[in-house]
Amino acid sequence: MADFYKNHPDHFPGRKGGVNDSTSYLSLSNTLALSLREGFSDWAKFDLTAFLTQDFREFTLMDADTAVGNRANEKATYLGGELAKRTGKYLRYSAQGSFGVLGNNLGDMHFSGTVEARIPFWGDTASIQGKAFYKNLEPTYYEKKYHSRYFRWENTDFRKVRKTFIGVAMDIPHTQTNISLGMENLSNYIYFDATGFPKQQANNIQVLAVQLNQNFQFKAIHWDNQLIYQISSDTTLLPLPAFAAYSSLYIQFKIAKVLTIQLGAGAHYWTKYYAPTYEPAIQQFKLQDMQVTENYTPVKIGGYPLLSAFLNCHLKQTRFYVEYYNAGAK
Repeated sequence: MADFYKNHPDHFPGRKGGVNDSTSYLSLSNTLALSLREGFSDWAKFDLTAFLTQDFREFTLMDADTAVGNRANEKATYLGGELAKRTGKYLRYSAQGSFGVLGNNLGDMHFSGTVEARIPFWGDTASIQGKAFYKNLEPTYYEKKYHSRYFRWENTDFRKVRKTFIGVAMDIPHTQTNISLGMENLSNYIYFDATGFPKQQANNIQVLAVQLNQNFQFKAIHWDNQLIYQISSDTTLLPLPAFAAYSSLYIQFKIAKVLTIQLGAGAHYWTKYYAPTYEPAIQQFKLQDMQVTENYTPVKIGGYPLLSAFLNCHLKQTRFYVEYYNAGAK
């Protein structure tokens, strides 16, 4: 183990055996809300909710010197509300917002909203939906501070992470078609670098994604498909496959009118990219090391189908599932 982490200082040199790290997290949240439900009376044309949330979080970390756990706690108070109309025939909407007004999450903001236009189409109802959100959030405690045998950081200079998203989606139930387009902007993005330590990127990163879900059905035969095209403005810090697809072909039927059976196969495919690698000591995905050495070369994954066969059964309140994963492996 010491050879594996030879580039990391051992903060517990007297300890033998494996990594043997430990940490604990306790969360207690209480919410008081007042809500006026849509349709409660003739004048209640929408849902209106106001709430107050109090969070208490306690963390126990290994002490860097004595290996005796030390504790820290965080407190946060949020004020928020929601305005929504969920039963309109042609127009539905919802808007939510919350503010961190006290404690460690002072200044946090989270706003989101959805507007849906419903259109009669081929004897059914199609919909066009717009979505957006804005988040300005304090980094998590573990992103700011963590103690373990081979990893120790205290990122007191981390700034709030800002996320902005805007998107539109069209759903046509009659043809089982769903198309969506979305763009997200990330500011002060936190990632884990090739050494496994969290870092913050000050520059903006944009992600654009287009997704098509198209399902087909003929009697008991089902064919479900999903196609995704996505672009990251910084493929070094936020690597993504440019194209991903999923297709599932199966038959669905009932036995004795109570046992539902799905029997078929599915395939995943994505284009090659430098996927993050897993760091077991912190249980996080980190960027690959792009430095080529005599004993190491960064690896691109993808460019081949991942095939699986499955049997899915549903009997009243019971479900069981059997899958042969990666059936195409040699």
